[in-house]
Amino acid sequence: MRQDPFTLGVASGDPEPDSVVLWTRLTGAPDLPLAVQWQLSADPAGTRVVRAGETDALPEWGHSVHVEVDGLEPSTEYFFRFRHGRHLSLTGRTRTAPHPVALEPLRLAVTSGEALPQPADLVLRLGEHRPAGGDPRERAMSLLTPAAQLARASAPQVSVWGPGELAGEWVAACRAYYEHQPLRAASRPDGGRMPIYRSLRWGRLLALRLVDTQQYRQTGSLLGAGQERWLAGELSRRRPLWDVVAGHGSAAELTGERLGALWRRARVDSPLVLRGGPGPAGTRQVAGAPELAPGTAGSVLCAVDELVWRAEFPGPGGPGNLAFPRQCAATALSEGSPSSAW
Repeated sequence: MRQDPFTLGVASGDPEPDSVVLWTRLTGAPDLPLAVQWQLSADPAGTRVVRAGETDALPEWGHSVHVEVDGLEPSTEYFFRFRHGRHLSLTGRTRTAPHPVALEPLRLAVTSGEALPQPADLVLRLGEHRPAGGDPRERAMSLLTPAAQLARASAPQVSVWGPGELAGEWVAACRAYYEHQPLRAASRPDGGRMPIYRSLRWGRLLALRLVDTQQYRQTGSLLGAGQERWLAGELSRRRPLWDVVAGHGSAAELTGERLGALWRRARVDSPLVLRGGPGPAGTRQVAGAPELAPGTAGSVLCAVDELVWRAEFPGPGGPGNLAFPRQCAATALSEGSPSSAW
């Protein structure tokens, strides 16, 4: 290929203590499989190579590449890049999650778009809210601006979708979402089904349950019976210090009575809900659960340790910096409440 095929950048995602997903997608490629080399290193210059290999970018998946690298060390920073022919991608930064019994603080960036306020250990994308017209693949490509590419290359991410990614024909939208996100093979679309709800742990500090609020809706249930059973099973496992449920939807949907009953059955006193979707940025107490929302296309940088969750909302006119302790009382959170720790 004469033209640079790496115009959409690189990304990594779904980190585990010994594994991470590396992503890129070739553009301007002919309609045939293309070999892509990948490299994971301990330094940005790529002189201390830890893992390397080759994979095929297939035309049926838009020449996207999803490499699941295993056998890594926990809590370790790595750098990665791809090569096709004489073309070399930019270098991305990633890291693995802590060991399951480790207790380490976390810098978590939560966003409803591609914004990234400051460097983070992990980025949580809660999905686009406003549907846009056009071809789903072209729409996904248009979101990967140069600024978005730098943000995606700077830290591993975990993502769930919103209605903005799923406008138009369902199967095409699912495929386009997979082609542009660093997802594992377990989330690859199979016809009109794409299993995207999953759980991620950050050592003993935090368990992040990512719920799919778009695909399984039933009358009276946002998540559907099967996903509710999965979530109940996840909440019944060994309890982390912070129990977090993340998804895209309204406050009433994600903190409603049906899910509140699920918390009570699992004996979760105060799960934290990270919510993308309509509504202002800030935190509040809803139906017994503290809720944190970045606002439409906004972002928030969270510093999490074993005692306190701190949230910094950048930009003028926002709620400022907020903080609340673990297992906070209902009065600890209110819309626009002042911080006591920043």
